[in-house]
Amino acid sequence: MGRGTFRAHYSGTYKNDSCKGRGLWQFRGSGKGLFIKSSTEQGYITEQKAGIYCNKTTGQATLTNARGDSITMLLNGYHIGLVGPCQADGSNGGLIEYKVTGGTGRFVNARGHGRLRFRCSVGIKEPYTDRWRGTFSY
Repeated sequence: MGRGTFRAHYSGTYKNDSCKGRGLWQFRGSGKGLFIKSSTEQGYITEQKAGIYCNKTTGQATLTNARGDSITMLLNGYHIGLVGPCQADGSNGGLIEYKVTGGTGRFVNARGHGRLRFRCSVGIKEPYTDRWRGTFSY
């Protein structure tokens, strides 16, 4: 069992289907973090209009290490702009909060919370990087 500060970073590619009216932003990448070590990341974010320039985001992400142990998070937040949780310069990517809801293997009883921030170029299918910061226990 472990507990402490959770930090992770990933890079990969995202796919933005927002222009098709679905408000769906899917991402998949690889990286590493405390507790989870070298791992993959995959998830999605859906968008709902919450104002003239503001969108509410909800979604889910799963981090999985080489042994198959995974951590699952729910995502909630807001972002400014019309291009998903990223802006061209990464400055208005918005703040996404996450809550760890469980996992598999050694992380089956995982809990925690924190913040997730994306940096990426604007487009339909583009590279991204992200940074997870928060607390974690399992």
